[in-house]
Amino acid sequence: MTKVSAYIIAFNEAEKIAEAVDSVAWADEVLVLDSHSSDDTAKIAAEHGAEVRQLDFSGFGRLRNDAIAACQHEWVFSLDADERCTPAAAAEIRTLLAAPAADAYYVPRRNWFMGRWIGDRPLLMLSVLLIILGIQFISTGLLGEMLTSLSYKKREGGTDRELPWQRERA
Repeated sequence: MTKVSAYIIAFNEAEKIAEAVDSVAWADEVLVLDSHSSDDTAKIAAEHGAEVRQLDFSGFGRLRNDAIAACQHEWVFSLDADERCTPAAAAEIRTLLAAPAADAYYVPRRNWFMGRWIGDRPLLMLSVLLIILGIQFISTGLLGEMLTSLSYKKREGGTDRELPWQRERA
């Protein structure tokens, strides 16, 4: 059976990391790439079975590339700490990987924003299953099942979530 590595990038996500890690427990390898959180993000992730590695933050592109390079398996699943892989999406991924028809798959996301779900037609996001590092995608597919994103639970979360990571890394 095809093996999957799942990685989660995080910074001060102690409130969210346990559910994120638990949502990808189906993967053969679960990595949390933490950018030196000052809270219990790393400890909680490890307690939930993830391998935790510390990476300096030097931009999201670099962070994601470093995360992919840390993965051991042929297929890589990307998740942010505020996202959840639903059981239906996990089952679809396993089914697709039994006989992949594409080199990469986009995973749609449904967003929770200010107390409600938004986007009946979800935006495509960067959660992509990748095959073998360095390959140029020849074909892509789209999963039918969605991830959930719990980025902003309340009104003030829209700015509070993004700025600390950006400010500390600027």
